[in-house]
Amino acid sequence: MPDNCEACHNAIRDTTVTFEKKTFHPECFVCHQCRKQLSGKSIFKHEGHNYDQDCYALFHAKKCAVCYHPLTDTNVKYVTYDGKSFHPDCFLCAKCKKTLQGKAIYKHESDNYCKDCYSTAHARKCGKCHQSLVEANVKYVTYDDQAFHPHCFLCTKCQKSLQGEEFYIVDHDKVCTECY
Repeated sequence: MPDNCEACHNAIRDTTVTFEKKTFHPECFVCHQCRKQLSGKSIFKHEGHNYDQDCYALFHAKKCAVCYHPLTDTNVKYVTYDGKSFHPDCFLCAKCKKTLQGKAIYKHESDNYCKDCYSTAHARKCGKCHQSLVEANVKYVTYDDQAFHPHCFLCTKCQKSLQGEEFYIVDHDKVCTECY
C-alpha cells in the first residue's frame, strides 16, 4: 500500500521525497514562500514551514547589524552582542578595525573598541603616570577631578600610599600627616 503525501494527502505511486520522516510527492515538497521544489536543496525551517535558502534569507533570517546581509551560513559561528547579530568579519573595533570576536569590548558612545584602542582614545588616565585605568575591576583614587592608581597616589616625601588616608597639600604636593 503506497504512502500518502503529507502535503496533498494523495497516494504516492512514483518518486517519493522523505523529509523529517514525512513523505511527499516531489512536486508537493516546495518552499512555503516561492513554491519551488525543495528536493536536493538546503532546507530552512521557520515557524513550522520549509523554505529554500534564498527565501529564508530574504524573509526570515537574522541580518548582520553592520552589512545587513543574512546570517544563514551554517558553518559560521556568528557573534551576538548587545542584542544584535554580526558576521565575525563585521564585528570590528571602531578604530583599528580588528575583530572583536572573543575579546573584551569597551563601549564609548555607540561604538565598540578593543582594549588597546579604548585605552588610547577614551579611557580615563592616571593623574600621575598617565596610563589608562581600563583594567576590569581596577580600583582608583579620585582627587581634585583626577583619578590615580592606588600605587600612584603617594606622599611626595615618603612615598607612602595616601589611599584612604588624611593628607595635606603643601606647594601643590600631597603630603601625609607624618611628613607634614
